[in-house]
Amino acid sequence: MTTQEKVINVAEKILANKPKGLPFRKLYDALAKELKQEIESGEIPQSTIWGYASRLHFIAPGKFSKENWFGAPFMLKGFRKSVASKSEKQRPKRAEADFYDSIKKYLLFGESDEHPPECTHAAVLGGRMGVGLWKTPDVVGVMRPSQYSGFNFEHEIIVAEIKIQDKPDAYITGFGQVCAYRLSSHKQFLVIPKTVQDARLESLCRVFGIGLIYFDDSAEPDIGIYELRLPPQKCAPNLFYTTQFINEIRDRKPEVFKMLYPA
Repeated sequence: MTTQEKVINVAEKILANKPKGLPFRKLYDALAKELKQEIESGEIPQSTIWGYASRLHFIAPGKFSKENWFGAPFMLKGFRKSVASKSEKQRPKRAEADFYDSIKKYLLFGESDEHPPECTHAAVLGGRMGVGLWKTPDVVGVMRPSQYSGFNFEHEIIVAEIKIQDKPDAYITGFGQVCAYRLSSHKQFLVIPKTVQDARLESLCRVFGIGLIYFDDSAEPDIGIYELRLPPQKCAPNLFYTTQFINEIRDRKPEVFKMLYPA
């Protein structure tokens, strides 16, 4: 039995006694409790359970369902009719900042065994840091060896820029921002709604080595549903701008610096 099949079977047993379903966090906690032995033995990483649990209605649509409104519970397919659907008017309009935390978790935990974590430490940066024309990425992460790992590898900086806009040219602007981040980081991601799939933008990302992630902007912001469309190509940043970027974080956002470089 694969890890995915095991998570699906356990989730099915948990939800069998929950006709109204469970919100993601409670479902995840229940799964972690049921699979405690596998987690402690290292057979199944917690990040893998998180990834599969958040996408149950996609990986097993015949068994699970989830409405597209904030806080909607996961439930077995047969129980869906017992819960009234909420109208579109009740669904709040999403802002980019709502998804910062979940994209940070995506970079930390990865999507699945095929798409492992991108960084060991990550933090929300968001907006423009300091003064000037140049903006800063929404999320920044670092991939660096642990002092207990026993081996060393090159320190990498990973950044992500998320865009949710009504104007199509906003995504081109986002692409330009991500290209600028190549001066100071090793890997870059552009994160856009899956409803804005554009072949030309995707081709540009492929040419410039930009990672492209599609996400469901109607999903719960605290978990997010992300799909890696294009993996990023590692580049060699300009060390002057890399040092300047890290120093600006240290000086202007010391709390973020401590998250990236804990003592």
